[in-house]
Amino acid sequence: MGIRVAIKYNQLKSFTAKTLRQTRDNWASHAGDEAFSLELGPIFEWIGERLRSKAQAETAYYGLFEGSELHAAAIVEVITTPKTKGPMIKMLKVIISPQFWDTVTYRKEVLLIFLGAIAGCINLSMKRGSKILKLYGRNNELLSVMIEVHTELSKNPIAGLSASIQGRWLVLEG
Repeated sequence: MGIRVAIKYNQLKSFTAKTLRQTRDNWASHAGDEAFSLELGPIFEWIGERLRSKAQAETAYYGLFEGSELHAAAIVEVITTPKTKGPMIKMLKVIISPQFWDTVTYRKEVLLIFLGAIAGCINLSMKRGSKILKLYGRNNELLSVMIEVHTELSKNPIAGLSASIQGRWLVLEG
């Protein structure tokens, strides 16, 4: 099942050693060595450690890929928590590729990345049997996307799915 809409960034999946290396190389080329080391290095180290140890963690980082690309357009931080109504998935962060850091120039592309991350988390939630998906608007840009999604779902509801804004969270239940 899952969401079947035409979304450019439509592959939310776990990293492999190869896709992590490809993403690291691509992002480093766009960010430059210093910015990459300061801003992104620790995230890539954490993901690499988890890949090497095969450790299961409450918090996971997924790559958001365009089709069959081997480098991610974004890294999505997701946490799974037990909840009274069943398991709940929370999307905490969407870290976009340095290629799109100029969010004024790449506004449309950034919006497509956020929409892909949201759709991917909905699909992940459905696969895991979660009844609740919470999407956190960590920054104002992501929050504005969440509000746009909520507005769209209010105008065009999906059967069996309710949406609400709770502070900086877009909460989807179904």
